[in-house]
Amino acid sequence: MPGMVPVNKFTSRKTAVVRIWTAIQNLTPDTGAQPPRVGPKKTRSAREATQKEKTPTARDGSKKADILALLRREGGATLPELMSATGWQAHSVRGFVSGTLGKKMGLTVESVKREDGARVYSIAG
Repeated sequence: MPGMVPVNKFTSRKTAVVRIWTAIQNLTPDTGAQPPRVGPKKTRSAREATQKEKTPTARDGSKKADILALLRREGGATLPELMSATGWQAHSVRGFVSGTLGKKMGLTVESVKREDGARVYSIAG
């Protein structure tokens, strides 16, 4: 601390407390610009912002591409057709349609029940 003489050992606690307290009282507070106590607000990077604007695509030959092709055709595709194209179980196909296509890719997937009772999925638009 500025203005203090270094001491190897205090003779008593009372003397130590008095010296330290007077040294602290003589310090001037640094009232300059202080950093915020919370982290900066996270914003989306330019890469994330432009990624949403692109038309969703899939790698050729992938199961995602197969499902998208079936859903984009005239009349859509039934659940058994999607299951046989991918080899997935029914709950996996429904989860993929809801999660990957609907939420992640932002596509609107329509589900219509035909007169024969079969449910047909298709991509709107």
